[in-house]
Amino acid sequence: MTDAATLPPEVAVLLPGADEAVACAEFTRDIGLAPQGTALDVAMIVLVEAPQPWPKPVFEHELLRGLVNTFETPVGTARILATPPMVADHDTITVTCFWRTEAGTQGIVLEPADAAELHECIADLHHRSPTTSRLRSDEAAPDRAVIVCTQGSHDACCGAEGTRLASVLELTRPDLALYRVSHTGGHRFAPSVLTLPDGRMWAHPTADDMVAIVDRLLPPAEVAEQCRGWWGASAGAAQAAEVAVFETQPWVWDERTRRVTVDGDRVTVESDGEAWVVEVSVDRLVPTIACRADGGLPAKVAPEMSARIVDHLLL
Repeated sequence: MTDAATLPPEVAVLLPGADEAVACAEFTRDIGLAPQGTALDVAMIVLVEAPQPWPKPVFEHELLRGLVNTFETPVGTARILATPPMVADHDTITVTCFWRTEAGTQGIVLEPADAAELHECIADLHHRSPTTSRLRSDEAAPDRAVIVCTQGSHDACCGAEGTRLASVLELTRPDLALYRVSHTGGHRFAPSVLTLPDGRMWAHPTADDMVAIVDRLLPPAEVAEQCRGWWGASAGAAQAAEVAVFETQPWVWDERTRRVTVDGDRVTVESDGEAWVVEVSVDRLVPTIACRADGGLPAKVAPEMSARIVDHLLL
């Protein structure tokens, strides 16, 4: 973090006025910040029911204390997110896992009986597939899920805008499996949403945007500008490049196996005998402001990326 005097001039000029205390999500929209390259880069999401209120950080919660937010598993990096209990006074803790495979996203529900068994359950995930767990529930994980960051104790934008979006979707689309969750990262893009099974994160969506995305009512070309990235590509240039290809494809693209490799400012996205060479560049440096702080300070410097397909090959 830094103050205005030590920021590059092209970054400092974008800051709010010294007497302005602007919400970070509002500021991001005002400067037209492109979100590509800012999504989670994980192979598994682990949703753990934890009663609210949630502290900051959420891992100070009595149920989660001693756990870490990310850890390695046989399928890759897992990220734990807290979610409020779906059923009051339930006699178990519901843990819902979603993970990437070559065949697509899989999901399963586990039911540890108490905090000790929850910690044993998470420890098991370090070494084996959730499908082998003795805590496996008869309940099936949903085929589609909408995961919305609503942790107001971490950031007011997610607490307000994420909660508002979740509430509208719960009323208008009760058929969707919607999870209100703890901090996902990128609260400047609130509401910040992860959709499954596609594994895409979205910036600033309205309820209408989310319906168009989950029901695939619009082609990717009309929603890609809100896509922060796909969870199967590394954050940064790889995600920006994959989104550039996604923008040119039909929705079936999200059902294809993809491999993304970075070589300098060139990124290659391969899938089903085709390859796209994408040139990724930093369009500008922007401030990531302190939410609702005078002048947005202290602020960080972040790159805004753009991606352009320069070649398409048949392999």
